Amino acid sequence: MSKFKKLINFLKHPHGFCLVLIYLFAIVAIGLSIMCIFVDIGYFAYVIYALALISLFYIIYITIILGKKIKAKVIQMAKKHEFTDQILNDFGFRSLVFTGVSFVINLIYVIFEGTLSIVYVSIWYGALTLYYIILSITRATIMLRHKISKKHNDSYQYEKTRIKTYLNCGILLIILTISLSIAVVQMIYSNGSFSHPGWTIYAFAGYAFYKFIISIINLIKAKRRNDYILKSLKNLGFAEALVAILNLQASMFLAFGGDVDSRLFNMITGSTVIGLIIILSIYMIINASIALKRLDKAKNSD
Repeated sequence: MSKFKKLINFLKHPHGFCLVLIYLFAIVAIGLSIMCIFVDIGYFAYVIYALALISLFYIIYITIILGKKIKAKVIQMAKKHEFTDQILNDFGFRSLVFTGVSFVINLIYVIFEGTLSIVYVSIWYGALTLYYIILSITRATIMLRHKISKKHNDSYQYEKTRIKTYLNCGILLIILTISLSIAVVQMIYSNGSFSHPGWTIYAFAGYAFYKFIISIINLIKAKRRNDYILKSLKNLGFAEALVAILNLQASMFLAFGGDVDSRLFNMITGSTVIGLIIILSIYMIINASIALKRLDKAKNSD
């Protein structure tokens, strides 16, 4: 093999200490390119920009290649253990495990919102805290109902328990959302007259984007499976994400809006969020009612 081919193969799959040097070189090149924005060094800056651009694309390529190798090794190791193997191969079990993780994250966020509501005497944050607490309890109840349904040897009772859980989740969600709408109206009427430290906007943004992205992915995956427990959990996550987006918008207007009257924007977003969750809740109730009738009809025909 020629030296040129060896070099090409090495560049395709760098390894060892050279890999560390490549990352360091890229960091330095990108850092220098940022400095060139503020310091005039003439035409030499274009050389640095070119090196930074090439380095950036190259480390993205390397990271993708490494990511695939790391993923393959992690999967190989995970398959050696029953618990992790089940997470990999059983979507339902994986969803329940991640729901547990999500429950912990939500609990931390509830404490955060609750602290803000007490320190800044805010009705809005107090309402959000109560909303997330009830949703967290509902999520825990759904997981408990999942365990109860598994104890049924009769497939009819098994499926009926899961569908009723889905139905009750829809009913609770619509009642809870109508109650939250009162707090939304108060927040809009007061023109976002609540306060919080400036840094909290980053916590709101991180939580909102995390919940929204995860909820969309989970909704798509859950739709492919006829499992009412999973659908209940995913719909709750979507409702949480919508409310988090509304809270983020209200907080951003408070932080960066200045003298802007945010009532119209908050009214539009608030109405949209409340409307979407109510539509989702009604769909859950109708869907569950139809499923229960079909289940009873199938049982009577046997």
